[in-house]
Amino acid sequence: MNQLLLQPSFYHSSIFVYILLFCISFLFLRKY
Repeated sequence: MNQLLLQPSFYHSSIFVYILLFCISFLFLRKY
């Protein structure tokens, strides 16, 4: 049961990290 609860949170955090990396790369490319 703990694994089932942890899986979605890990999934959401990974999506958040991908979005954050995308935003940073976009801003970096816009700057230079």
